[in-house]
Amino acid sequence: MKQIMITKKLTILSFTLFLLNAIALEIGGSFLSNYSNLPKLDFRLSGYNITEVTQYFNLLGNSGRETYLWLNVLDTPFPFVLAFFGFCYFSFTWKKWNIKTVYFLLITASFSFMIFDTVENISIYSMLNSFPALNTNIISISSLATQIKLYSLFVVYGALPITLLISIIRYQKNWKTNKK
Repeated sequence: MKQIMITKKLTILSFTLFLLNAIALEIGGSFLSNYSNLPKLDFRLSGYNITEVTQYFNLLGNSGRETYLWLNVLDTPFPFVLAFFGFCYFSFTWKKWNIKTVYFLLITASFSFMIFDTVENISIYSMLNSFPALNTNIISISSLATQIKLYSLFVVYGALPITLLISIIRYQKNWKTNKK
């Protein structure tokens, strides 16, 4: 099997795609706040149940639910972009540094985020399209996917500044060594 060569350019490209998608989601999310100041389902770490989803969707009204639907469509590429960025960035750092346990954890978190955010997006899309006839099974699956997704995201986002800091320290050490 041919191994993928992770380069600095590929890592920068993946970061650019990640950043552009994140900015688009942030801007889109601001439109949803016109309908409710409650966090959208995607950000509820403790999950949600049929009562909370019904109350939230009623609070949003038709226009808010339509906005949420379009925001959900905008969110569709994000799990793949984040996993691509995580794979490139952590391969370019932790794998290159030969710290396999951390690398494996971070790659697992990146791909876990991708899988569970995709499940969540499909479930929310289904809930928005079927409202007010909500399915408790879909809500339970979506709620669990949201929780796992968020924990995976915390691992990835927490690792980003730590990895950057270690990269800077390693760069400075190498620079001082090469300067002598």
